[in-house]
Formats: sequence, C-alpha cells, structure tokens
Amino acid sequence: MITCEAFYQEAKKHDLLFYAGVPDSTFKEWLQFLANPPSDVQHIAVSNECDAIALMSGYYMASHRIGVAYMQNSGLGNAVNPLTSLADKEVYAVPMLLMIGWRGMPGMKDEPQHKKMGRITLPMLDTLEIPYSVISEKTQDLPNIFQKACDWMQQKSAPYAMIIEHGTFAPYTGAQATSNQWPLSREDAIKLVVSFLQGNEAIVSTTGKISRELYEYRDALQQSHSKDFYTVGSLGCSVSIAMGIALAQPKRQVVVFDADGSALMHLGSWATVGAYHPQNLKHIIFDNETYESTGAQASNSKNVQFNKIALATGYAHAVEAYNEEQLRKTLPEFLAQPGPNLLLIKVKSGSRANLGRPKTTTFENKEGFMQYLSQPLA
Repeated sequence: MITCEAFYQEAKKHDLLFYAGVPDSTFKEWLQFLANPPSDVQHIAVSNECDAIALMSGYYMASHRIGVAYMQNSGLGNAVNPLTSLADKEVYAVPMLLMIGWRGMPGMKDEPQHKKMGRITLPMLDTLEIPYSVISEKTQDLPNIFQKACDWMQQKSAPYAMIIEHGTFAPYTGAQATSNQWPLSREDAIKLVVSFLQGNEAIVSTTGKISRELYEYRDALQQSHSKDFYTVGSLGCSVSIAMGIALAQPKRQVVVFDADGSALMHLGSWATVGAYHPQNLKHIIFDNETYESTGAQASNSKNVQFNKIALATGYAHAVEAYNEEQLRKTLPEFLAQPGPNLLLIKVKSGSRANLGRPKTTTFENKEGFMQYLSQPLA
C-alpha cells in the first residue's frame, strides 16, 4: 500500500500542491489527508467534475503551475466536455493531473452502476488521447510514475491520468469524518416522510444511502418496492428523472428524495423545474452536509440556502425543518400545496453499520416501477 505521506511527498517534488474534485471512496484515505492538509497544499471541494477541470485551467493560466483534479471514474463522463473543449492540446492545451478512482474494475465485484464505466475507463482515456498510469497497492515505482506524468504534462501541455485501484492507499487516521449538530437521523426522517404520504405517490430516491434506507424501510413495513425508483448511479439526476414522470403523469404526486451532494451537482435542473412548473412535484433534500457514501467528506451545503435557490428558480414554495417536531408540523402543508415545492431537512451524518443494499436488480426495480406507474390512480 501507499501511504498518504509518501504520495504527498512525491507530488510535492513536482510542485503538485493544488487539488480539487468530487469525492470517491476508492481513495477516501487520501481525501482524509486533504481534509487537513499540510500548509503548502491547497484543496478546493467542488460540486461536479466539470468545475474541477475548469478550476485547474484557470489556476494554471494564472500561476503557471499544474493542479490535480480528482474524481470517481463515473465523473470522467461529466468531465469529457471540458477535457476535450477546454484542456485539450488542440484547444487551449492546459496540463493537469487527473486522479481517477477505478470503480467497477474488471474482475472486481462492484455495484451495477459501476460495471460499464469500470470496463470502459481505460478505453475511454485512450479515445480521449489522455495517457495514464494505473496505481495499486502493489505499485513500487511511484516516483517513476510521477516523473512520467509530469514529463508528459510539461512537454505536451496536456492532461495525464493516474488510475487508482481500490486498496491503493494505506489507512489514514489523521482526520476524522465530518459530523454536524443536527438531531434527526436521515433514516428517521425518511420514515417520518413516508408515514405522511398517501400511498399513491411515486418516489424517486437519489444514489447512495438514501435509496438503501428507503429500501430497507419498505422491507420492514412488508411493503412492495414498486412505488420507488432507486437511482443507484447518475448522481444529481434524480430531480430530472422525477420531473419526467411528473410531466408524463400530471395527476400523480411525484416525490424526490434528494441529498445535498446530489442537489449541488446539477443545480441547473432546478431552473428547468421552475420554468415548466410541474405542480405535482415535491422535492425533499436530506442534507447532512457530507458525501457520506464515499467516506463522509464535507460537501459545500453548509454555505448554501437551498430554499432561497428554489424560490429564485421558480419553485412555488420552499420550507425547512431542523428537527422531528418541525418536520411533523411542516409535512402536511408541504405535501398538500401545489408545487413544485422544496423541503430541506437538516439531518445528522452517519448511518447504521448494518445498513444493507437493495436485493432486487436494477431491471427488476425499473420494471416494477413502470408497472406501478401504468396502474390507474386510486
């Protein structure tokens, strides 16, 4: 394994001290290191991968120094546009180091949303004409990899990628996971929201632990999962999925179970919701101020007033709840008023250690959900 200190020292030799990106559990130890970095390291948490590429470009042009953009390989899909139309050597020729977590690596068991991207990550980089080195726990030549990467970036004025396998970094204990002071757990908040629903709504839940907790609650209630669409990938897309349903079935109430990291990634979708104003859309954000599924790295939601953004983009109503009592008082009116409406629920970080994953396949979830939507409203 590679220690965070060793990785930092090699990066420092080449003046790679500026970092920005979206978290990935593949290198969560390195992200813990960046949470409280050495004084010569600057770390910027961004909300999507395009921003990381753009940030590296501006930083390089202003400082003549190369930065490091980190992301999960799923985020490479988001980053393709600025990589090809901004940083590419045929456009502005901006050197930067890409640090990409390899989820869904062939031969390794992973969640269904990672299989395709895991299989095509290296061919995708080949197509983008971005050279790369794969780093694993067995890597012995880290200095040579850094030298090769920096030689390329400086000579070609173009990006280079380091592909990080699971288990590459040794455990790091220098920083604690992000926490907050909110009293209500996300799981209890989900249960409370479900208890106030009529039962004929369609729920679209975002990727990560929100979908896992909703799934397990349905199991505990011995209820069907057909009323819920569990978005296992596509971070930030749940609102648009729900809007598509709401527009297709304007008489059905559609409820989004969203999270802060997901909401921040594609805030532009809120403007679309506001512009087309589906009255049957109810948008709920369970905000614990972290990317919990990738290691509880801090999101930027602490500095964001989601309710004001919703109203500014055309939502009809926006309310907040910070504890169980407020949530109980808020839910009836929030659900009854014509939308689109936003409810921000502040919840504490963390989840049960024994939290499971959906037992149904993604295909079974989609087919059951479609059958439910095809039934007439009661």
